[in-house]
Amino acid sequence: MANDLKERKIKRYVAQLDSLIDKNLDEIEKLYEKFNSLTSIVHQAGKIPLSLKQDCTKIKNEIDYILKEIYSIQSLLRGKYKNYAPRKPIRDKKIAEIAFQLKKDYNKFIELFYVITKQKKLQEVPTYKRPQAEEKPFKQIENQLKFTTVIKLLNELSYDKPENLKEKRIEQPIRDAYFIIVQGDRYGLDSISTNIKLREYDVIERYSKIELRLLITNLQKVEPEVIKKVLSRILLKRGGPEIKIVMYRIASDKDIKRDFVQRMKIKLSRIKQGEIELIL
Repeated sequence: MANDLKERKIKRYVAQLDSLIDKNLDEIEKLYEKFNSLTSIVHQAGKIPLSLKQDCTKIKNEIDYILKEIYSIQSLLRGKYKNYAPRKPIRDKKIAEIAFQLKKDYNKFIELFYVITKQKKLQEVPTYKRPQAEEKPFKQIENQLKFTTVIKLLNELSYDKPENLKEKRIEQPIRDAYFIIVQGDRYGLDSISTNIKLREYDVIERYSKIELRLLITNLQKVEPEVIKKVLSRILLKRGGPEIKIVMYRIASDKDIKRDFVQRMKIKLSRIKQGEIELIL
């Protein structure tokens, strides 16, 4: 019985990862179409905006980032979950072709761009500097993928049409989530790690010797004050007097700001031991 339940959970998780590849592929195709529409300006040799190279490079970087996520998921499915994940050679070939063609098209675009801008004596285009990558909530790939899956599940519920919302709420296993950073001494964090009970979509990761990160999901929306009381009873009590906690509520992808992890760490540096704070 227990094995059957575990098997079902694994199959459901694998199906979600597989679905995430499809969604990412759709997003890549839309971005690639946008990329082609911009690069066609160079091929037409018309008036070239100075921001063109920056815009095209930005789109390419976005596609590269999504491709890396796809490769990470594929690696997981072909490794740890190879007995559960069906092979999809047509989709894999499509992903590989887009990656190859993007690199080829981008290099050709850059060459043509500089030739045309030189001929037209346009002002040199400033080099696009990719923003410094934001700190991800989790280091381990599987944990970060589960975090992404939870966000997408919440997002589907948040943006669903009103007529489908009731049915969606019945099927949807998650209504609410909190990302939590806990700092304290190593022994207190050890105690928390070994005693805390997690649900199917929850995540716990020992980020460093003095830092623990969690994603706590809820079957219904839970207000921050309620979560604070639970954390106080479970984490502070088991973690000892040096523990301090900052939490961040997530309802959809709109809540995932680029610097939200950094803001949480700044808040942690300003609060006292034994305190729990929420950042908005």
